[in-house]
Amino acid sequence: MWKRSSVRIGLTLALLAGLLLIYLFVLWPWMMRWGATDAEISMALPGDEITPQIAYQSTRAITINAPVAQVWPWLVQLGQDRAGFYSEDWLENLFLADIHNADEIQAEWQQLAQGGLVRGAPADAYGGIAGPDPGWVVPLLEPERVLYLWGPMVLQPVGADSTRLILRSPTAPLAPTALLMGKLLYDPSHFVMERGLMLGVKARAEGRANLPFWLQWPVLLGWLLAGLGMLRLIVQQPRGRWWLPLPLALFALVIWFTGDWRAATAGFLILGVPIAGFTLYGGQWWYGLSIFTAAVLLILLLAAQPFVAFGLIFLVIGLILFGIAAKRTLKEQGTLPSDRIALPG
Repeated sequence: MWKRSSVRIGLTLALLAGLLLIYLFVLWPWMMRWGATDAEISMALPGDEITPQIAYQSTRAITINAPVAQVWPWLVQLGQDRAGFYSEDWLENLFLADIHNADEIQAEWQQLAQGGLVRGAPADAYGGIAGPDPGWVVPLLEPERVLYLWGPMVLQPVGADSTRLILRSPTAPLAPTALLMGKLLYDPSHFVMERGLMLGVKARAEGRANLPFWLQWPVLLGWLLAGLGMLRLIVQQPRGRWWLPLPLALFALVIWFTGDWRAATAGFLILGVPIAGFTLYGGQWWYGLSIFTAAVLLILLLAAQPFVAFGLIFLVIGLILFGIAAKRTLKEQGTLPSDRIALPG
């Protein structure tokens, strides 16, 4: 038994080490220059002088099939208390940021000037830990050219009807340990949100839905099935019922502060998965949980729209489990023939 456990631990650690190497040497370089050309990476951008000393920086870009004048209004109304950030607001609201992406241009949100504040979270959020006004004071703003928040967001015309949106995020010099932690924690989360922002601006400026209507219901159904399935799995385990108040409390907390049921469901699942796993498999669930966590992180990084990807994965898993349960029920009722063949005599 001890030998089998040691082998499992060794294989799990080897797999995680392999994934870490793939992240550092393949995924990290890819996401730091997502969509950008070599020329865009090396070119000087307005606002580079604001952070003269850097350890490294990301440069990401996307082509928007709309003129600059049509893209700028979407960019200038960014902010938690304005149009949101057009990104993965369900992830932002999981941290109680109370961000809700807008799908239209509002005249009152167009009044932003250099030195103005773009909120990243509600005033005095998180008990004031992030300060009374968490966000960014705009150090540089040139209409229809550049908006500087955490870095320069630059619009470059490509002909008369297309625009290149370039985002650069500098990282100041830090201690080696802090830089490594930044690469492992901050950079992937920042990439997911920044990619979502760029795709969100592109969809809105081009006048199309970020998610086609025909895909919305399957995605929502997948998340609903995942939430109900996890609830049932926890309730069925006597030990799991003792822990059920934790994910339910997180669900209620997110709903109370943000009203976002998607973020609340994600929070319920985030706490529900370890609870269900440990009540079912005990200490052995550490191995499964580590692999599950790595898979979730890979989906967040690789899927252009993670919420959609998770919803479709949940839907497929739910349909498969429903099919297995239905087949088992029909066999027990004698409606389906048994898999075993009775031999004569």
